[in-house]
Amino acid sequence: MHRNLKFSVTLLILLFSNSFAQDNQEPQSYWIFDNAHSVENQYIDQHGNLNAKHLGKSMYFKDAATEYLELDGHSDAILLSEDINKIELPAKEITVESVVRFREHADWLGIIGAFQDNGNFERGWVLGLDG
Repeated sequence: MHRNLKFSVTLLILLFSNSFAQDNQEPQSYWIFDNAHSVENQYIDQHGNLNAKHLGKSMYFKDAATEYLELDGHSDAILLSEDINKIELPAKEITVESVVRFREHADWLGIIGAFQDNGNFERGWVLGLDG
């Protein structure tokens, strides 16, 4: 059973090579998911050249602190590339960070990842929740 799960990308997603954690270097890429950082359904990479495309309808809400992108958890997604070979991910180690708020909970929630899923053939990684 699929349920529409609303969650908010609340500020940013950071993508680091492992050297960031060790040497306190700048992130490889990061995105702020609010209307001010969106151009034609794309979020501008604040540090690199990898803009993030929003697949779905952009819906935002505000609280006292800031504005947030809201994803419905079913038909929305943020896509960096359809071909993982076209982006430069670290070969061995990576650090990712995301700040999210879930309005509902379900099994197997993916937040950020780089993966291939062809039924029986799966590879890659996902930062998410299970149960």
